[in-house]
Parts: sequence; structure tokens; C-alpha cells
Amino acid sequence: MNGDYRQFCPGGTIYQIRPGDTLFFLARRFGTTVQAILAANPGLDPNNLQVGRNICIPVAGPTTTPTAPPCPGGFLYTIQAGDTYFSLAQRFNTTVAA
Repeated sequence: MNGDYRQFCPGGTIYQIRPGDTLFFLARRFGTTVQAILAANPGLDPNNLQVGRNICIPVAGPTTTPTAPPCPGGFLYTIQAGDTYFSLAQRFNTTVAA
């Protein structure tokens, strides 16, 4: 690849389309989305991928795992099917408003 491709795909990966490739397969393989691949490759026809064409596979954005906020003086409870505010308040001897 020459420098033009690196400018075309900053921070991403240049990929040469192979027989049998689909954007869905490439998105899963590279941990991105079909929409992100299409956005990085204006004019790319997802229904007519041309074998041998170089495309940009963008780097997936950072992902974060949500964390529970601290619960001073209490504990964490995982909601179960059928739980309601009222049933939880009764179970843990508190009020719905608390």
C-alpha cells in the first residue's frame, strides 16, 4: 500500500475485498459496524462488493463497561422478573419513595 491509502484510512485498516466477503462478515471480523464501514467508504455498494478493491475498515470506538455507582450503607440487588417498586420496598423494609 502506498501513503495515499494511509491518508484515506487514518487509524483504520486497509482491507482488500476477497471472494465471499460481505460487509456484515467484515464488520464482525473487525469489531465494527456495517454503517461505520459504509461511512468510511463513500460510494461503496454493499450489494456489489468488487473483489480486489481496497476499502477502509474503521477502528471501532472505545467501549466502556458500565459500572454500578457506589451504594454507601446499602447493597446492590439484581432485579428479577416480576419485581416491582412496591414488592422491593416491602422485601427490604423501606418505601418506594426512598
